[in-house]
Amino acid sequence: STSLGSSMMTLPRSLCRLVHARIIKCDVELDDVLITALVDAYVKSGKLECARTVFETMKDENVVCSTSMISGYMNQGFVEDAEEIFNATRVKDIVVYNAMVEGFSRSAETAKRAVEMYISMQRDGFHPNMSSFASVIGACSVLTAHEVGQQVHDQVMKSGVYTHIKMGSSLLDMYAKCGGIDDARRVFDQMQEKNVFSWTSMIDGYGKNGNPEEALELFSRMKEFHIQPNYVTFLGALSACSHSGLVDKGYKIFES
Repeated sequence: STSLGSSMMTLPRSLCRLVHARIIKCDVELDDVLITALVDAYVKSGKLECARTVFETMKDENVVCSTSMISGYMNQGFVEDAEEIFNATRVKDIVVYNAMVEGFSRSAETAKRAVEMYISMQRDGFHPNMSSFASVIGACSVLTAHEVGQQVHDQVMKSGVYTHIKMGSSLLDMYAKCGGIDDARRVFDQMQEKNVFSWTSMIDGYGKNGNPEEALELFSRMKEFHIQPNYVTFLGALSACSHSGLVDKGYKIFES
């Protein structure tokens, strides 16, 4: 069944139930590999009840399966079900913790719990990785928790992921949304590599924090660095113009 489980991973999601039925009909023994593959396939196809049914057949705890179930529940907003799985998982790892932090970070109602879970993870002896940092920084953005964001930033600085473009973009976006526009600009300037998201976050941050001239100056500089603006970038620049009465500059941006 190990090879069968591996084959399940490559099947189209729509065939999952059909294959599962065939497995039952042929009386194939469900081992950890096959159960994990079935749970993953059901979760990815959005069939959480089917996934849970298979999950409950496991004789021994499997943190990979638990993580799949948690992610599936969080993706569909079933936070309590995700918590139930997490609490029942006796042997946890960094990945299952990250699934909880990431899931909590998506909503203003649960973002505070993302920070709490992030702290609990470290108390249990797990060191945050890039996924942990990105999720908790996202939660700080939702909560506009500037001070907590700064503390996480300090941790990021001591880690080996600070130079990663995803990390820099997340930090500057968080600072901009928390009103710490100078902190955001420092992160932006220190980034060794920038993408359209980095530029857009900085432009939008300037516009929303009452710095339209800086927003437009950055928008102009994007072309010098051969970064192609996307529609969100244009919206940020146009918004900066509208909030400051720079109508003519807004027309020029629209025409560009």
